[in-house]
Amino acid sequence: MGLAVRTSGGLTTAISQDLDNTAGGFAVKAAAGLLYGVTFCNSTGSTVFVKIADATVTIGTTTPKMIWAIPAFTTFTRAYPQGITFATRIQAWAVTTVVDSGSTDPGTNALVATFDYN
Repeated sequence: MGLAVRTSGGLTTAISQDLDNTAGGFAVKAAAGLLYGVTFCNSTGSTVFVKIADATVTIGTTTPKMIWAIPAFTTFTRAYPQGITFATRIQAWAVTTVVDSGSTDPGTNALVATFDYN
């Protein structure tokens, strides 16, 4: 038996060309799921903090499940081969400070984000 091409059962990719502090954050997946990888490209001269939650988000109030610090003018990629479980939803946002109360927008088109999930 030969190899067969698979056209289902793989990962889905969500892309935000301007991940920021938009009310409610960016809906990577509006239901439970697994996060398998992320790529962030920061085009600003300052560190940007990407936050992700397993809940409906209120920027400046919601405590994130994970935080990534993306240094100025860098691209960051991380794979999670086993997947990170999100029981409710996968919601992301980006701000200029690491604290939960941070709510300052990193700037227009400052951060491009790619999320691989299932």
